[in-house]
Amino acid sequence: MASSKLKQNKMKEKPNYYAIIPADVRYCKELKPIERLLYAEITCLTNNKGYCWATNDYFSRLFEI
Repeated sequence: MASSKLKQNKMKEKPNYYAIIPADVRYCKELKPIERLLYAEITCLTNNKGYCWATNDYFSRLFEI
């Protein structure tokens, strides 16, 4: 139960960093806008810690999907 509340509190704090999306990702007609945003988020998390630690649950809560 405490673990669940901790996760909810973490999600209230949105990440505070920026992303650069390369042109080949930005203009790729095969990608949906949310996929481009997900790419940016994954690269930001990777740049932040050296690896992407986020789970599917993290992304679904972050983007409310």
